[in-house]
Formats: sequence, structure tokens, C-alpha cells
Amino acid sequence: MANKDNWVYVRDLKKGTCYEYIPYSRATPRPSGIIQYIGAFRHTYSDGNTWKMHRFLWVKKIKNKNYSYAGKTTIELYGDSIRGCLGFM
Repeated sequence: MANKDNWVYVRDLKKGTCYEYIPYSRATPRPSGIIQYIGAFRHTYSDGNTWKMHRFLWVKKIKNKNYSYAGKTTIELYGDSIRGCLGFM
């Protein structure tokens, strides 16, 4: 995923499509893996502000036999922050 040609931009996202997920930070508890795009939604904060988020369903981890996250958790990413942490499979 180091190659920028593989990056996924917001405009590229398609509902039901699977993408490779690589966290920005190595301190992130979830390892890299495969996630499926569920769709965009508006998240409302306590101060009343809203921000467009994108939700993905965890499908499986890469290079790990433990698939405990599969189908049980979602990943929520904000707008353009998706660029660089998602790649085409």
C-alpha cells in the first residue's frame, strides 16, 4: 500500500466493495485486514455539530489466523482521512 496509486479516495468508495485496511498508526489495536464498505452517515456530536463518516464491516485479518473481529465489528473513518489507510485489493 505504499504506492499512492493503490490509495482509495472517498469518491472511489462503493457500497458492498471490500478494501484492504492498513491503520495509520502501529499503535492501533486492530491489525491490517479486509473490510467491506457499508456506507456513509452523519455522526452527531454532543455540541450539535455533525461530521460525515464512513462505516466498514470487518471481514478478516491479514497474516493472522484469528478472525475474531469478522462480522462483529465496524470501523468508522472520517471523510478524507480514508486516503492512505485503505487500498484496493
